Amino acid sequence: MRRKKSNYDILFSRGVFWNSLLHWVSRGGLSFRFDVEQDCVCGMPMPSVKKGWVEKRLGYFHESGDNLYLIEMYGLYSGVFDVKNMKRDYSGWFVKYHVNLNAVVAEYPVMVMNNVQEIHHFIFSLMHIIQ
Repeated sequence: MRRKKSNYDILFSRGVFWNSLLHWVSRGGLSFRFDVEQDCVCGMPMPSVKKGWVEKRLGYFHESGDNLYLIEMYGLYSGVFDVKNMKRDYSGWFVKYHVNLNAVVAEYPVMVMNNVQEIHHFIFSLMHIIQ
């Protein structure tokens, strides 16, 4: 029996505690947050897929300095991306930082994985955002 693919595609392994709630991100248009005190689940909007792209991949979803951050990457060559911040009222995400690593990659070409068909073309990891 084939399982029907969900429109949400929730990543339960990437939960984050922020704003006194548990949050789970998705690859779809809606994620979820769980209010432990109220014992209820609510929706949380996800940014729409960038114009001209069919899909996105999630590069980062964490809390730091009482902010909830999300980074979505597009295409194989993801040296340019936006760091998005969730509004406290959950009305949506806004771009907090615009990052362009192309100058770093030009200076350190060893960061580029040649002849790779994987989605991760650059060798770097975003460990934490400190505000």
